[in-house]
Amino acid sequence: FSFRVDKRDTRLSAEDIILEGAGLRVSVPLIAQGNSYPSENTLKYSFRLHEATDYPWRPSLTPFEFQKLLHNLTAIKIRGTYSERSAGYLHDVTIVSAHRRPGIPATWVENCMCPAGYLGQFCETCAQGYRRETPRLGSYSPCVPCFCNGHSETCNPESGACDCRDNTAGPHCEKCSDGYYGDATTGTSSDCQPCPCPGDSSCAVVPKTKEVVCTSCPAGTTGKRCELCDDGYFGDPLGQNGPFRQCRLCQCNDNIDPNAVGNCNRMTGECLKCIYNTAGFYCDRCKDDFFGNPLAQNPEDKCKACNCNPYGTANLQRSCNQVTGQCECLSHVTERDCSSCEPGFYNLQSGRGCERCNCHPLGSTNGHCDIRTGQCECQPGVTGQRCERCEANHFGFGPEGCKPCDCNSEGSRSLQCKEDGRCECKEGFVGIRCDQCEENYFYNRSWPGCQECPACYRLVKDKVEEQRGRLRDLEDLIANIGTGDDIITDQAFEDRLKEAEREVMDLLRDAQSIKGSWLSSIN
Repeated sequence: FSFRVDKRDTRLSAEDIILEGAGLRVSVPLIAQGNSYPSENTLKYSFRLHEATDYPWRPSLTPFEFQKLLHNLTAIKIRGTYSERSAGYLHDVTIVSAHRRPGIPATWVENCMCPAGYLGQFCETCAQGYRRETPRLGSYSPCVPCFCNGHSETCNPESGACDCRDNTAGPHCEKCSDGYYGDATTGTSSDCQPCPCPGDSSCAVVPKTKEVVCTSCPAGTTGKRCELCDDGYFGDPLGQNGPFRQCRLCQCNDNIDPNAVGNCNRMTGECLKCIYNTAGFYCDRCKDDFFGNPLAQNPEDKCKACNCNPYGTANLQRSCNQVTGQCECLSHVTERDCSSCEPGFYNLQSGRGCERCNCHPLGSTNGHCDIRTGQCECQPGVTGQRCERCEANHFGFGPEGCKPCDCNSEGSRSLQCKEDGRCECKEGFVGIRCDQCEENYFYNRSWPGCQECPACYRLVKDKVEEQRGRLRDLEDLIANIGTGDDIITDQAFEDRLKEAEREVMDLLRDAQSIKGSWLSSIN
């Protein structure tokens, strides 16, 4: 490097130049190795990095330690000032090294003669067949022969991991490779033998019995030789009971408890513990007395109980169609579960099928009846299990039911009327409802019922009857005017009309006469 100071007053020290690395530290004065005192003029300075005493680096290091420092050099410190209130100027700092190429020989570069087990310019590398005794120390650890239990002559020079053969493995070939068993430390090529397991799975030797057992059977297999299918699988992996069949997962359509054991037969694959009311080789159908979709995703949508009504089901069967859920119903029984009679039928509880209601077509409202009692729904005023008759005190059985008799309780012998609605009246009462007094009778409030009029009233009655007869004759005469087979002329018609007028006038005079005589008799 090039260096100068602004004052000639210099005070040197033993640590003007310092090297640090690998936990080591060496130093020399600025004027060591024949270098000049610093001055105001720029001077060239050069230092050999060597452990020899001719190059007085202090403290003194062994060649190995000095190489260690240089190999891990972390700091080069050059003093900048050598007196108070002075300044130093540093330029062109370089480190010179040599390379293997044609040119002037670098006589200052060392060329080591390595002992057995070492290679490299400075014997810094382990030779083939050697390894670091302590790998964590790297190139500062001695090289020792590889230790591979007779199964390799080479190893990784830094880690010591052997390049194993003979089906061995491990850093020192101390164990058998996966799929082999034996004692790899014996040191022969036949130490490790193939495992008697399918699928090249690994195995181990039981120390007490020396029996070889498989330790990592293929998925779905188990047993000392992986000869059995694992729980939840089926097949014959070694062909012990016929052709070889690889173990496969049992197919139970998600209708088993995954936490249970023994869900299926390990040889046939038959599902043994179906849940959600399912059954079948693959839990693929509803069990007896249940129906639905056993393959539904939601357990609630799978199989439901048939719940067939025992009274309405043929032969008291509990089973139903496993798809629709329809039970086998007796005659005239309906609904999926055979729980109701068809319209117009009843008596489900008989267990023989439903009986016809036989409701009267006029007296019932719709032909339906109570499913238990058979009582039909009757029109107003109609009664009877079949609605076949009028209720008491009703009449007129028809499509609209029966009408109330409405007989007068005082004038009727009974509140029940006849088929035409007329009530049976007591003596002295008349009218459809027996609510009027008969002719020649009058209503006496102080004496219940209609009382017969006095004997004198019979004369009036007789006259009234006589006039009624004449009135009827007049009605017939008027009704027959202009009718019949005879040809009537205008003159004849007028004569008959005048005759009718005379009859009317005579009838009127007689009525007035009778009225007058009746009033006189009363007075």
